[in-house]
Amino acid sequence: MPFLGLGLHVLIALFFAVHAMRHGKQMYWLLILFSFPLLGSIVYFVVEYLPASRMQRTAGKVANAAIGFIDPEREYRAAAEAYDLAPPPRTSCASPGPRSTGARPPTPSATTAMR
Repeated sequence: MPFLGLGLHVLIALFFAVHAMRHGKQMYWLLILFSFPLLGSIVYFVVEYLPASRMQRTAGKVANAAIGFIDPEREYRAAAEAYDLAPPPRTSCASPGPRSTGARPPTPSATTAMR
């Protein structure tokens, strides 16, 4: 059983070493990770890995909020475009007529103005 624990520490340290190399971290992280596999992995996780993963998530949320603020009807336009590109439904008629008259439903801002 002691070999399983030692192998697990080394595998975790190897994972963080690959992460450090791919993301261009300093070479001293490799020395720390392989000299002290368990402690080095914990320190690397707290100092480098965890803050980077939080920043990506936070940056994505900020970008989505900014896009929603700048262009609030973007999702509606994308849905209307997808509707226009969708194939017509199958009918039992031999010759189906035109799909639509080309008129789109009113935008959400237009419906609130009509009230």
